[in-house]
Amino acid sequence: MAIAILGSGLMGRIMAIRLFENGFTDLTLIDKDDIDCSKSPAMIAAGMLACLNESVMGGKLIYQLGKDSIKLWRKYLFNLGASHLLNDMGSILIAPTKFNKEITHHFAKINFNTDLNVSYPLLNKTDLKNLEPELDFKNAYFLPDEGIVNAKKVMDTMQEYLRSKINWRFSSEVTFVNSLGHITVKGKKESFDLIIDCRGLGSRAIYPQLRGVRGEIIKVYAKEVNITRAVRLFHPRHNIYIVPLQENNYIIGATEIEALDYSNVSIRSALELLTSAYYIHSGFAEARIISLESSCRPTLIDNLPQIKIEDKLIAINGLYRHGFLLAPSIAEEVLTYLIYGKKCFSQIWN
Repeated sequence: MAIAILGSGLMGRIMAIRLFENGFTDLTLIDKDDIDCSKSPAMIAAGMLACLNESVMGGKLIYQLGKDSIKLWRKYLFNLGASHLLNDMGSILIAPTKFNKEITHHFAKINFNTDLNVSYPLLNKTDLKNLEPELDFKNAYFLPDEGIVNAKKVMDTMQEYLRSKINWRFSSEVTFVNSLGHITVKGKKESFDLIIDCRGLGSRAIYPQLRGVRGEIIKVYAKEVNITRAVRLFHPRHNIYIVPLQENNYIIGATEIEALDYSNVSIRSALELLTSAYYIHSGFAEARIISLESSCRPTLIDNLPQIKIEDKLIAINGLYRHGFLLAPSIAEEVLTYLIYGKKCFSQIWN
């Protein structure tokens, strides 16, 4: 079966790997971007696997897909010889006392959406320092079932795995797709037995309601900071997070702007992110800024993912800010359908 995967971002790469590993070896990966996929939102993502925290807004579906994805990342990265790129040590939620009522509601929604009915006890300073010795707060919580992947290095690792195994066509924009297996690339018509469209915002002809949600991050090197887990600063309207990478490198992020805007990071966003980082750890005062980066995530009207299928076309879209949290589970969903004709999460199929 000749399969074309359109889009070499996170979803496209995972889909290609899982198809190849399951015997679908006649694969062509096509993208208008360069081979490094430098314009993909996945290349600047924090790689957070926050299935508990994100269930508050995303509901039961985000939790169910997310918790499965954490298990899948363990499997995927082990197979790629890159288990060190997964940090599954849990996350820390710092909650200022002025938001006590809101944090109670936050955990009530987590329990409702996860059916766990777990108590997340407030950590005292000693408890917190046992987990993260350099953090000093009265109000903090530990969420053990969350994690992080090093997004950039995971994308690079998947690229190295795929390059010698499939036909990878970069700098090749797809201008037409239909459900009969036909595409047009650089003015040339081509046919495939199956097309899997993972182009995100490039698929607006298939998803007319698709919109871009802008995200901004700051990457820093902070030699005076030694945090080992993702740390989220709670706020009722927006959360700031710090994600540790290797060798004292960190990502500071969580801006979310309703705009299809690829311009540079704004001064307002930079100030908010850096001020919050300094509040969490004073060592960030002497951190060195490596880069300020922005991108837009493909988002549908309900902020939930969706898979469309029609004849020889499967389209995957709407991962929103949950790319690394959801992509493995969605890839397995499509693979299960192709092999067994089964849909495990019927609510995401259209």
